[in-house]
Amino acid sequence: MDSSRTLWADREWQMWLLEQSRSGSSVAAAQRRASQWKEQQFRVKAREFVEAWTEMANEFNNKGAFNVKKARKASKAFHELERTEGWPRQRE
Repeated sequence: MDSSRTLWADREWQMWLLEQSRSGSSVAAAQRRASQWKEQQFRVKAREFVEAWTEMANEFNNKGAFNVKKARKASKAFHELERTEGWPRQRE
């Protein structure tokens, strides 16, 4: 299990504990913080993908060569972005 998924699982556990022990207003505040955290994680992953893609594209445009390592890095960043909470899911 990667660290981001572990961190999220820990965060979910903390949210559950908070919901069990606090009043409605505290729960609402905790939910807002959790939502803000999800949004921040999405932004970080999106920024990582854009940076990797830009790096790969710049090298291709400037040198006329396709760098496989940079392509793999961009692909990995995209797949990590897809796994975030903010990524739209297909309805089945």
